[in-house]
Amino acid sequence: MTWSFAQHYSFLATVLLAVFVTGCVKQESLSEKMQRYAKLPGALESSSGDLVKSVKAIQAQRLDPMSLNRASIRSVDNAYPLLRDALSGKSRLDLYQRADWLFDSEQFLYDAETWEKTAKILSDYAQQIGIILEASDYDACYFPVLHQVGHFDTKDYLDEVRIAVRILLVRAYDQAQAGESSEATKNLCRALTWAHWLSRVRKVEARSAGGQMRTHVFFVAEELFRERLLTAADAEYLYNRLRDFLVNWPSDRRMLVGERSAVLHSYEAIRSGDAKRILTSGEQEQIDRLNRLSEFLEPDSEMLDKDELNYLQAMDLHLEAADDPYYNRREAYKQAISIATDAPNLYAYRIFLIDLNEVEAANARDRSLTEAWCLALAESVGINRPNFEYAPIHGEAYEVISNAVSVEVKIGDSEVHSVTLPRF
Repeated sequence: MTWSFAQHYSFLATVLLAVFVTGCVKQESLSEKMQRYAKLPGALESSSGDLVKSVKAIQAQRLDPMSLNRASIRSVDNAYPLLRDALSGKSRLDLYQRADWLFDSEQFLYDAETWEKTAKILSDYAQQIGIILEASDYDACYFPVLHQVGHFDTKDYLDEVRIAVRILLVRAYDQAQAGESSEATKNLCRALTWAHWLSRVRKVEARSAGGQMRTHVFFVAEELFRERLLTAADAEYLYNRLRDFLVNWPSDRRMLVGERSAVLHSYEAIRSGDAKRILTSGEQEQIDRLNRLSEFLEPDSEMLDKDELNYLQAMDLHLEAADDPYYNRREAYKQAISIATDAPNLYAYRIFLIDLNEVEAANARDRSLTEAWCLALAESVGINRPNFEYAPIHGEAYEVISNAVSVEVKIGDSEVHSVTLPRF
C-alpha cells in the first residue's frame, strides 16, 4: 500500500499540531508536583490491592498529607508570627551569624571573654528580644508545617526556635548573675515552653529538636542552681511548670503519624522520577557502593509498590507499640525491621526507618530526664515527690539520694546519668 500526497500532508499536519500543542503545555512546576504527590496518586492507582487498601485506610483516618495539612491551619492566637517577625530581614541574618555558636555550646557559662560577646547580643538585639519575650508568653504556638510537601518542607521554624531558646537562656543567665532570680527562672520556663511547642509538631525533626533544646535548658538551670543563683521559690516555680508540660507531653504517635505522611509523599516523588531529591549525596554514594543505585533511582514499579507496603506494615507496628512504654517495644521493633528489610529492600528500612528506633529512644530519654528533674526539684524544696517510679528509657527505678546539702536523682542510662540540685 502506498501513501497519497493527501495522506502524507494530513499525517505531517497531525505531527506538527501535536508538537505545537506539546510545546504550549505548561511544564509542571515543583510546587505543583508537591501538591500532586500529596494526593498519593501513584499508590492509589497501584496494581497492589494491599497497598491501595492501606493508603485508603490512612486517608479514611484523615492522616494523609492533604488531611494533616488542613488540620495544621489555625486562626487562633499564635506565638509563631511574632517570633518570625522578630527574626525577619537583616536582623535575622545578623543574629544567625552572631548567635550560631550558641546553638551547641554553653561556653558563656564559663568563659568571661565569650560571655562579654554574648552579653553584647542582648544589647544589640534588645528590640527583637522584647518581641521574643512577648511571643513566649502566648498560650499557644502553631508552626507553618507544610505536610503537603512532605520531606521537602523547609522547616525554617526549627532555626528560629533554636535562636529564641538560646537567647532566652543567655538572658536567664544574665538576670541570675544580677540577682534577678525570679525573672531568670521565668526565662528558663519560656525556653522550655518553646521546646514543648516544638515537640508537639508532627515531624521527627521537630520532636528531636524540642528534646535537644530541653536538655540545653536543663544544663543551664543545673549550673544556676549549683552556683546558688536560684532560690527555693524558683525551684518550686520550675517544678510546677514541668508538671504542666508532662501532663501535655507529646506522644510518639503524633510524631510517627506525621513521619508516615511525609514518607508516603516521598514514595510518590520517587515514582515520578524525583528520587535524587529524596536521597542525600551520602546515601547515593553508599547505595552506589552496593551496585544498586539504578534500582533506587529508577525502581521497577511493582518492586516500589512492595517496598512501600513493607514500610507501611512496619510503621503499623511502630504505631501499635507507641502507647506502650519504650522499654516494652523491643519485640515490635524487631518485627518491623524484619518486614522493612524484606525484598525488595529498597527505601523502607535503609532510608525511612533506619534511625526511627534511635529517635524513639531519644524521646524516652527526654521524658526520663524531665521526670528526674521533677523528682529532684520536689526533694530539694521538701514537697511531696510526684509518682514517677520507673524511668521510661529502661523501666528501672529512679534512685533518689538526698542529704542535708544536696539531692541527686540517678536515671541509670548511659546518655542521661543524673540530676543534682542543692537542698533548700
